[in-house]
Formats: sequence, C-alpha cells, structure tokens
Amino acid sequence: MAARTTLANIIRRTRLLIDDPGNAVPAPLFSDEEVQEALDENRLDVVYLGLQEVETILPGGQIQYLEYYAKYGDWEDDLRFQNNRWDIVVPDVVDNTVGKWSFTVQPLYPLYVTGKRFDRFVAAADLLDKWVAKLKLDFTFSSQGQSFSRKEKIENLKDLATDYRKRQTIMKKARMTRPDINNNRWG
Repeated sequence: MAARTTLANIIRRTRLLIDDPGNAVPAPLFSDEEVQEALDENRLDVVYLGLQEVETILPGGQIQYLEYYAKYGDWEDDLRFQNNRWDIVVPDVVDNTVGKWSFTVQPLYPLYVTGKRFDRFVAAADLLDKWVAKLKLDFTFSSQGQSFSRKEKIENLKDLATDYRKRQTIMKKARMTRPDINNNRWG
C-alpha cells in the first residue's frame, strides 16, 4: 500500500526530524509507508473544531474575518471546512503546517474544520526507537587497529527520541489507579 498523497508534506517534515531523507542513496532507512504508520499511530481525528477568526481591518474601518487559525498545526491535506450553516467552504490560502487558512471573501462564521492532525515529534521518536532496535542487531568490532562501535550512535538516537517526546503536542488519556486503595470500593 502506498502512502497517502495528502500526507506527503508531513512525511517529508518527519523525515527531516530523524535525518532520513526520502531520496537517500542507496535507500532511505524507513519507507514512506513506515513513516505514515508512525504518524497514524500519533494522530488525532478532529471533528468540527471551531477555528479562531482574526479580524482584518479594511480601509474605512470596516472589519472582516478573512483569516482563521487552529491551536495546532500539522494537518493532513484532506481537511473539510464548514460554516455556521454547515456549508462546505474552501479557503483561498492554505497553510496546514501552521494551521492557518485565509479567504478573499469573508465566509459565514464561526468556521469549523474536520480532519486529521499529527504529532510529528512523537512519530519521529517512535521511528528513532525502531532505528535503535536495528542498530542493536549490529555488533562492535575491531579491524587493523580501528575500533567500530554502535554504542555512541545508539545513545545519540535515544537522546534525540527523548527530546522529541518532550515536544509532544497531542496528549493521550491514561487511566490511573492507586494500588494503595481498594479500587472496587465504589461498585
């Protein structure tokens, strides 16, 4: 299965985070499908998210709402925008990377977006973990007075993965329990 074309920009930007360009010679470390899989594991499906409108003051003092923002970026290119009557509207200028969309004619607002946004940093960290796993299968050796070790590279990749996990933008829910209390007490 080929990677989705609507995800090409985010795949490219995720590859930059792990220094694995898709046009690497002889081949990239991860296929586009593998990068897409890591991204899909760290995606948030969003339905009818209200966008923040920004006023544009025209000559004469008239105010129009031509620009709209989402709180976060990294959106897949298959977004759907709807106005307050649930009509589909199409922005004239699209920046899914930042989460900013502009119109030349003011749409009815509020404006809502439905689509998928991704956490590139956690996806990149997951890919770095897979890279570390591949390197651990290699071995350290010496030849003609030279020593070849994977340990330093493995530690650097682990450190980078840790840094990226700290930049996580999509929080996942977790159910927490305390072992020191009886969790069944309430029924």
